[in-house]
Amino acid sequence: MDAIQVRIPSHIQKQLLSEAGYRCSNPTCKALTTQDASQFDYVFQAGVAHIENLLALCGDCHQQYHGRRIPQAALQAWKILQIALAGNIEERSMDLRIAAIHNHQSIAPFFPDEHLPFPFTGGIIYLNIKESHMMLARALGIYEPDKTRTIHTLLKPGMTFIDIGSNKGDFSLLAAKIVGDTGAVLAFEPEPDNCCWIRRSMNLNSYKNVALYDIALGDINEPTRLYLGEKSGWHSLMPSNTSSSQGAIDIQMRTLDAVLGDIGRTHVDMIKIDVEGAELRVLDGARITLSNNEEIVLLIDIHPHLGIDLDEVCNFLRGHGFSIRDMKPPHHKLGCVGADYKEIFAKRL
Repeated sequence: MDAIQVRIPSHIQKQLLSEAGYRCSNPTCKALTTQDASQFDYVFQAGVAHIENLLALCGDCHQQYHGRRIPQAALQAWKILQIALAGNIEERSMDLRIAAIHNHQSIAPFFPDEHLPFPFTGGIIYLNIKESHMMLARALGIYEPDKTRTIHTLLKPGMTFIDIGSNKGDFSLLAAKIVGDTGAVLAFEPEPDNCCWIRRSMNLNSYKNVALYDIALGDINEPTRLYLGEKSGWHSLMPSNTSSSQGAIDIQMRTLDAVLGDIGRTHVDMIKIDVEGAELRVLDGARITLSNNEEIVLLIDIHPHLGIDLDEVCNFLRGHGFSIRDMKPPHHKLGCVGADYKEIFAKRL
């Protein structure tokens, strides 16, 4: 973007500098700066002096930008990063957040390649938003909105929530905040690095009501292999279903029924399942749990593009008395589930 004299009110300058921690917004620079020493540049649209369209830079980075040594996409990435880290993400422009997701490929090279603590509706969560648009969506508060809304609506203090395939733990953290000290969250995530970051996020929030299990859930109680995907959410028990396979590791598999039997827990209110193609195996290992909890609610990600037989999953659920519904509230009943569905809501009639 060509050099344009940016004139903005003093109070907006102060807000921008506060958002940047009185440092240059370039995360590889972070030079200390002041209101008098800072330069303010347009990020997305020239001439629009709105706080979501402005960025504070030190004099040197400002000169590099206008000398075209720093590309426009870098400013956009740094602005999105600041917005996500600042908190109160729900107050930010939805159009801006959605556009950032769509443009992830072009702005991702300018994000730091590290896990950072992002405020979100479940507290604070460590995410590496460079990894994928899905991680950025989590940081911007627009990841799986129907599922998030369902959990907010139906989960109550004192309830028990089970998160099968926790990935970075966003739904476990959200549930922990909702159910409180009188409730319980059981999180299952077999990939070691994901487990590490879930645990760090749990500690950061001081949540004591989450039990994290570094195992896979399925239909057997014995060691198995986890096939690693290119992204942290693509790991799978199904070798043919792993996108851009990165090898495999040995892990322990157990059934949900066995785990709950070991700890003496029978009552469960809600289960979220996102296991990259192993949905039916998880359900098969939870028959006793499903039978013991008449009012249990299931939130299931389905992956027809991975070769999953949707009819088998739906027939299993219907055979156990569940109706298949749309994840989007008010959860209309579905006669059939097409290949375009990515998630379903299941409860008994």
